[in-house]
Amino acid sequence: MSARLLILFWLAVGCGCRPQNSTPAKTFQQKRSRIIDLPPSAGKAVLRILPSDEGVVVITRNGVFPYHDGVWRSDSMRVPVEQAVYDPSGTLWLSNSKNLFTTDNRQVIDLSALADPVTQFFWDLENQLYAATTDGLYWMADTWQPITPLKGRLIHALVQDADSTLWVATSDGLWQRKKSNGSTWTKR
Repeated sequence: MSARLLILFWLAVGCGCRPQNSTPAKTFQQKRSRIIDLPPSAGKAVLRILPSDEGVVVITRNGVFPYHDGVWRSDSMRVPVEQAVYDPSGTLWLSNSKNLFTTDNRQVIDLSALADPVTQFFWDLENQLYAATTDGLYWMADTWQPITPLKGRLIHALVQDADSTLWVATSDGLWQRKKSNGSTWTKR
């Protein structure tokens, strides 16, 4: 029995079995590199890598470092950073221990009401800002408001799916809030 399966596998793979009228796969050559040296001022601790229109933006504790076509751009920001996130309009926000702020410092959100370290900031598609902390999830109204069912839980990650359901990974499992349920959180 196993010899028959082996022969069928060889015929399918070895003979290049593919659907009729399909074109052969194209091969693309890609330059391989194991090391991308950060600028010396960046340090070594990379916090986030975010996409940009021209490449990527690397966030380290020492600042923001745009990378495009194998070159670190000269408009790097050297400022102490703990977190970084894009809002729905594509504006990059950075945080330190005191504030969440845009890179041009035109908008600043005070973080002093959040007693616990922030593990992630997240903007949903409705432009609502969340702060995931080591002791729960908060949302920004005029001030930071705790999301009661998630109080006391270490928040690892937040993501919103195509149906606008907000998913939260915690130390206590997975939670979700469906857009249709308003502010009701359900443990999964």
